[in-house]
Amino acid sequence: MKKKIIFTVICVVLGVMLIVDSDGIRAATLSSLLLCLNTIIPSLFAFMALSTVLMSVLGNSNIALIVLSLVGGYPIGAKLLCERVQSGLSPKRAENMLMYCFCGSPVYLIAITDLGLYVWLSNVLACLAFAGMFRLFSRKDCDDVDVIDSNVTVREGLIVSSIVSTGHTLFRICLMVMLFGVGVAILENIGVMRILPDYAYAFVEITQLVNVEAQPPLIAALTSMGGLCVMFQIFSICQGKIKLRRFILARIPIAALSAGFCYVITRFVPDSDSITVGAGRAGGTLAGFTANNPIASICLVIMILILMSEESRLKESKQESKLRKKP
Repeated sequence: MKKKIIFTVICVVLGVMLIVDSDGIRAATLSSLLLCLNTIIPSLFAFMALSTVLMSVLGNSNIALIVLSLVGGYPIGAKLLCERVQSGLSPKRAENMLMYCFCGSPVYLIAITDLGLYVWLSNVLACLAFAGMFRLFSRKDCDDVDVIDSNVTVREGLIVSSIVSTGHTLFRICLMVMLFGVGVAILENIGVMRILPDYAYAFVEITQLVNVEAQPPLIAALTSMGGLCVMFQIFSICQGKIKLRRFILARIPIAALSAGFCYVITRFVPDSDSITVGAGRAGGTLAGFTANNPIASICLVIMILILMSEESRLKESKQESKLRKKP
């Protein structure tokens, strides 16, 4: 009963804040929506769809899945693992793999700093080192690391189904980005974010790294963590298919490993001590990472919706034909 009362009070307080600062909330929502249309959808859509096709063609190779997750961006690994669970992979195995199949896109990291490649390399090495240690101490959970289905057939409608699947995933991701955009605006209004260091913004929403000045090891740690918004994106993608307790706990040691690798790597880079990441780079925007307008993304969304509608209609038609064939 107490929990219900507390939850109700919180909802009422949030509702009042939304009404009192409606202009600020509207601006935050619009900003988050533009972030999705100008950055997230253009940068993730093609690789997400392609990765699903590749996994089908390659026969669900775990090695291929790890490689794709380390180069494609944060949600790729979770999406591919959920698809693998649906095709027969053990949920426990997927839970273990998700711990290290999680990494920022090199395109994004290179866009925000001159040392982005080294930050990304540090993230990758941290994931691989953690995977190696985990495999060493949990051999019974890692027997199928190289499993490849040798009887691979490219099923009919693979391209369309990959696009539709990617559309569903991007829809969930964008909803979380908008939710956290509004949440950050509320925290700013009540003064919580003002008393926290700048990198607290990046811990909440990783795209805020462009507004943070910090040394590369700290950025490497933050990008390995992914931020709360990305974690909730992973939660929305998994939707009970994969438990996330181990994934969340693994973020701490992997972030520490990433910071350590980045510190060692940048020791060999001239003048790396004077290079910071974020606000001094590209005027606080993702250089080469945003579009001038969202028209292309809006057209893409419309196309995905049409394909989703068509796929749903075809499924219903097939089910009806099967029912008719039954005696």
